[in-house]
Amino acid sequence: LGWGALTLSQAFIKGRGSLITTRLLIGAFEAGFYPTALAYLTAFYPPFDLAVRIALFYGQYAVAGAFSGVIAYAIFRIEHPTLKSWQLLFLIEGGATCLVALFAWAWLPKGPESAWFLTAEERALFRRCRVVDGVGVKGWTAQGDGEGTGYRVNGRCHDEDDTESQRMVAVPSAGDVEEEASGRLVTWREIVETVRDWKLWFLLLCNICASIPSTAFSVFLPLVVEGMGYSALQANLMSVPPFVFGALGVYLFALSSDRRQERGYHIMAGLAISAVGLAGIVLTTSPSGKYMALCILLFGSYVPPPLTAAWLSNTTRSPNKRALVLGVNGWGNLAGVIGSWVFRIGSEHDGGHGQEKRGDGYREPLLITFGFVGMAIMGYWAYTEVLRWENRRTGEAEAGKMVEESSRKRDSKNGCRIMDGGS
Repeated sequence: LGWGALTLSQAFIKGRGSLITTRLLIGAFEAGFYPTALAYLTAFYPPFDLAVRIALFYGQYAVAGAFSGVIAYAIFRIEHPTLKSWQLLFLIEGGATCLVALFAWAWLPKGPESAWFLTAEERALFRRCRVVDGVGVKGWTAQGDGEGTGYRVNGRCHDEDDTESQRMVAVPSAGDVEEEASGRLVTWREIVETVRDWKLWFLLLCNICASIPSTAFSVFLPLVVEGMGYSALQANLMSVPPFVFGALGVYLFALSSDRRQERGYHIMAGLAISAVGLAGIVLTTSPSGKYMALCILLFGSYVPPPLTAAWLSNTTRSPNKRALVLGVNGWGNLAGVIGSWVFRIGSEHDGGHGQEKRGDGYREPLLITFGFVGMAIMGYWAYTEVLRWENRRTGEAEAGKMVEESSRKRDSKNGCRIMDGGS
C-alpha cells in the first residue's frame, strides 16, 4: 500500500530533492514485498510444487512489463487539459497498486490454518502435517511404515536410490519437527548461521549476475528497441512481445524443474538461452534479427531468480531460517543497480545523436551483460557440483553408520548366543 501511494504521489512532486526522497521511500517499501511473498508461498506449497508457484508470481514482472508498454503507449496518446502524460501514468499505476493492496489485505489469509477457502478437513490436515510430519505446511511427510530410508514429497515416494538433486531436500529431523510446531521467533543462532553460510552468499552472487538481464531490460528495453530504428512511441508497443516471451520461458522452465525435481541445470539452461540472445543482438545487423534475438534473450532471462528462490527454500528446512535466507536472496535486486550503471554507458555514448548512433552505443553494455551471464553460468555449475559432492559424502557417511550399527547388532546377538551356550 505504501509502495502504491508513493508511486501515485510522484505525479505531483516538484524538484530534484522530492524526487530522490520519493524514490528512496519507494525502494524501502518495495524491498519487503518480494522476499515476504516468497516466504508466504512456502507455507502453502510442497518443495517440488513450489517453483511453478514462484514462477507464476515472479513471471508477473514480465507480464507487468508487457502491460506497462501497452499502457504507456495508450496514455502518451491522451491529451489532458491539466495533467501531463507521465503524471497520468503514475496516477493509474500507483492507484491500481493501492487497490490491489487493500483487496489483498482483506482477502489473503495469514496461513493455511486460517484460509477461508480450505475445508475443516484440509485445515486439520495441515495441522497434522505440521506436528507429526515435520515441515508439514511444505507438504513433506515421512514414511510411516518404518521400512527403508525413504520419504514422501508431494505424494511421491523416494528412497536411497533417488537422484542427488532429489536428496538435496532432506527429511526433517525430530528437532526440526519441534521447531516447526513451536512457532517461536527467529533466534540469534539462526541469524548467525545464516550470515556464516558461505554457500548462501555464493549463490546470491550468482543470482545477482544472472538477474542483470531481466532487471536491466525491464527498464531499458524500450530504449534498446528504439535504438533498432523504431520511434519512441512505437518502442513502448514493440516491447510487449519480448516480455510475453519472458513470461512464457519462466513458466515452462519452472514446470520442467518441478516435474524433474532439478534446479541447477534448468537455471544454467535459461542463462545459456540468454547468452544466445545477447550474442544475436550484438552480431546481427538487421533490425528484425535483433528484435528476434531480444525475444530469445527475454525468454531465458526470467528463469534464474524464481528457480534460485525455490532451490534455497527446498534446501532450508527451518521455517525461520528459510525466511532469513529468502530475505538475503532478495538482495539480488542489486542487479538493478549494476544494470542501470552498465546501460548508462550506452546512454552516454548516444551523446544526443540519432537512433543509429544509439543502437551502436548499446553494444558495449550488451557485451558487459554477456560477461555477467557467463560468470553466472560458471557459478551455478560450481554450486551444483559442490552440492553433489556434499550429497555423496553425506550418503557415504550415512551408509557407514548403517553398516556399523548392523555389525554392532550382529556382534551383540552373537555374544548373547555364546553366553547362552556357555551356561
